[in-house]
Amino acid sequence: SNDSIINQQVDKLEERIFIKSGNAFDSDLLKLQRNSLTNYLQNNGFYTFNKEFIYYKIDSANHEHKVDIIMGIQNYKKVNEDNSLFELPHKQYYLNQVEVKIKNSFVNEH
Repeated sequence: SNDSIINQQVDKLEERIFIKSGNAFDSDLLKLQRNSLTNYLQNNGFYTFNKEFIYYKIDSANHEHKVDIIMGIQNYKKVNEDNSLFELPHKQYYLNQVEVKIKNSFVNEH
C-alpha cells in the first residue's frame, strides 16, 4: 500500500496471514485472507474500509508449478472537476466521546 498507516496495521497481522510460501494455491484462502484483513481494519478504526480495496496480483509466468502472489491495498480514488483522478489515504477514526442513555423502565416491582 502507499498508505503508511494501513501498512503499520498490516505489519501487526502476522498471525492472521493465511497465505504461506510453499502451500498449494487456493482461491478460497485468498478470499478468507481478504475478509479477515477487512474485518481487522474495520475493527481498528478504518470503519469505511471494504474488501474491494484489497487486490491480488498473481504471476505464474516462468515458474514451474508455482505462482507468486502479491497482495495490495488501494487508496480511495476521487475525481477532480477536470476528470483527473487523485488518491486519498484511508482514515482511521477514534472514539472522541461516549454517551450512555438509560431508558426508564415501567416494570412494577412487588
